[in-house]
Amino acid sequence: MPLGQQMEGRATSSGLDSPVRTKVAIVTGASRGIGRGITERLLETGYCVVANWRNITSAKTLLPRDRLKLVDGDIASHNIPKQVVDSAIGNFGRIDLLANNAGVFIPKPFTEYTTKYLDAELCIRDTLVHNLIFCPGWQNPSSKMLGAK
Repeated sequence: MPLGQQMEGRATSSGLDSPVRTKVAIVTGASRGIGRGITERLLETGYCVVANWRNITSAKTLLPRDRLKLVDGDIASHNIPKQVVDSAIGNFGRIDLLANNAGVFIPKPFTEYTTKYLDAELCIRDTLVHNLIFCPGWQNPSSKMLGAK
C-alpha cells in the first residue's frame, strides 16, 4: 500500500478520535528559497512530498527519504509534469496539494519585462496544472490523482 494511503496517528475533533490520512503534496521549484521552505514545512507537518526542480538531486539541498521523492527536470517541459504526478501516485497513492512554486528569474526591472518573459513565467505555472487536468491517458484526474475516494 502506498505510504499516502496508510493511516498515521489519530486526531481529535470535539473529543472524538478519528483516523488521519497522510496528505501528499507536490512542490515545484523546491530546491531553494520559498520552495525548499514549503517542502521542509510540509515534511515537518507529516506530509509526503514529491519535490521538483531542474537539478534537484544534484543540488543536494534536499535528500530523498521515505516521505520525500525528488524529480529532476524542467516543469515547463511536456514530460516532466507527468513524471512528477506519476511519482506522487506511484509512491504515495494520491495528491492532496500542489505548491506550484517554480518560476523564472528575469534579471531586469519589472518595467522592462516583455511579453516573452511573461509568457515563459505563465508557461511554467500552467503546464503542471494543465497536465493534471487535461493530459490524455492519465487515470481519472478528478479522483485518484487529486486524492478523492
